[in-house]
Amino acid sequence: VTVSVYFEFAEWMINVAIINLFIWLILLVPHLIALASGYTPYRHANLWTSRFLFSAFRQEEAFLYALAAGLSLIWYSVASFKHATETRQRQIYDEIFNAESRQGNFARQLLTLWDVSIGDLQTFEDAKLSAVETFKALKEESEWRRRMQERSRDESRKLLMRRVFTVSLHLILQ
Repeated sequence: VTVSVYFEFAEWMINVAIINLFIWLILLVPHLIALASGYTPYRHANLWTSRFLFSAFRQEEAFLYALAAGLSLIWYSVASFKHATETRQRQIYDEIFNAESRQGNFARQLLTLWDVSIGDLQTFEDAKLSAVETFKALKEESEWRRRMQERSRDESRKLLMRRVFTVSLHLILQ
């Protein structure tokens, strides 16, 4: 499952990047034409100014730059929201329709740990350590699920608001 999730996420990232490229082409095509026709960008001596302005672009391209930046931000927001809602929808579907198989999965992982071919002492030690780590991970997962279910509505809302604030702060600082 983890490999397929990785490739699904990688495909989503590529799709988002391709659309973002098309958005920025609105700005880059006129800029490349200007560069090809002999325009040389003005270099700012002040590092503070060049940090906040994309100084290679001409004054006439300011609106296109703002448009590309705004559309890019809107596109990332919409694509991320859509991806998050689809992922959550799949999780809810999985929780509803695969509740019985989840318990079987826990038992299957726990009870089939002994199924290793032991050729030497190092393999035996590795299998033993792997079994202990798997058991700890399964136990922690079941504890985490229990804590999630026992969480009050106020606690859930508080954690959600903290998460939204943190992500928003991260986006602002970017």
